[in-house]
Amino acid sequence: MKSLKRRVVFNYSFVILVTIIFLEILLAVFVRQYYYGNITQILKEKVAVTTEFYDKYLVYDSFDYKSQYIIENFSMDEHAEIQIIDLSGRIVNSSSGFNIEKPVSTADYEKALEGEMGTWRYKDPDTEEELISVSGPLVNRQGMDGVLRYVTSIEETNRVVEKITIQAVFFGGVVLILVVLLSVVLAESIIKPIKELKIVSEKIADGDLKARAVIRKNDEIGELGQTFNYMAKELMKSSQMKNDFISSISHEIRTPLTSIKGWCETMLMGDLTDEEEIRDELMIISKEANRLSELVENLLDFSKLEAGRIVLSKEKVDINYLLMDVAKQFYPKAMKKTIRLETSLDQSLTYVEGDENRLRQVLINLIDNAIKFTGPNGRIVVGSKAEGEKVRMFVKDDGQGIDKDNLEHITEKFFKGNVKSQGSGLGLAITNEIVELHGGLMEIESISGNGTTISVLL
Repeated sequence: MKSLKRRVVFNYSFVILVTIIFLEILLAVFVRQYYYGNITQILKEKVAVTTEFYDKYLVYDSFDYKSQYIIENFSMDEHAEIQIIDLSGRIVNSSSGFNIEKPVSTADYEKALEGEMGTWRYKDPDTEEELISVSGPLVNRQGMDGVLRYVTSIEETNRVVEKITIQAVFFGGVVLILVVLLSVVLAESIIKPIKELKIVSEKIADGDLKARAVIRKNDEIGELGQTFNYMAKELMKSSQMKNDFISSISHEIRTPLTSIKGWCETMLMGDLTDEEEIRDELMIISKEANRLSELVENLLDFSKLEAGRIVLSKEKVDINYLLMDVAKQFYPKAMKKTIRLETSLDQSLTYVEGDENRLRQVLINLIDNAIKFTGPNGRIVVGSKAEGEKVRMFVKDDGQGIDKDNLEHITEKFFKGNVKSQGSGLGLAITNEIVELHGGLMEIESISGNGTTISVLL
């Protein structure tokens, strides 16, 4: 959880930090361009105005007179120094009154000598002061006289730009701190429900299947919590069904074993020369052994289905013959309960592709269930019906039916509509699995008290 929280905070903070740095750089560039660009533009305009005046109105005067005239009449701006430079680079006049002996060779001056306006930003080597200079050519009708140069200090501007930059960095830091705090809150809002899910999962792992996650928001984590609760509910339901199954299977196994043991003891204590009595007792023992064997077979089939180890041996199966053959096996059992067992076969049917032994197992389970839940003088119909390229096998009875609440669960493993009824709750589950392995579909229609029809579509 700490790692997840750290990643959320780091990722959000990193994105915001990169964004702030990017914006700070843009702001710094914009501010510098704005201030320095304005100064440069103002100087360019001054140079343009002055050189134009020189060209138009000071045509016939000497260069020295022109220079002095410009210094006296255009030096009202105390923030910029005007310099008049001859073609050799020597400053012949300036508004500051200081004429530097060292020749001028800056880029703006060289550009002006080419007849164009030039700009230059540099640091004065003597005063360490940062300057901006703009130069333009002074021309007359005979040619170029010299260069006009405006020079201004940008030290104050640098301080303003630096101040704005520091303020921007400060506010950026404040924003970053706020984002970090908000990301911590956000990370906590994400991690808290996950922590709760972890606690609930640990309770379930310890056996508390009633533990549930609290759903606070209808978002992805809320959906995860709902799914978790659904899983817990299904686990609880499965656990209950398995407990019922264990209770039921214990009873189912104990009953035939007790019966077999009891009759064996009776035979040993009785008259072993009475063949008729021994035969009756052996028939009972055989019946109970068959019941126990059937239960074990169901458990083995269930185990194989769960492990995915059932492999079908498909072949052409005469479906009508199979239905008649299985129905004949149950005639004696049906007659014993005074139930009419009938067949209704579609004579146009011949073969289906399937595993004959497994399909026989399906029919045995369905007919056995029908007899089990049909009362005396009832009626069971076993039949087939063609439906295009498919065939429907069905077992229809007029027995006690299935409750509506139990109908959707009837094919679930270990499910028994009546816990007290005989059986393991695996019969229909195994039947449905076998049908699905054949690529078929099992359909159940039932009304409580009015019988049941189970169809298998292959």
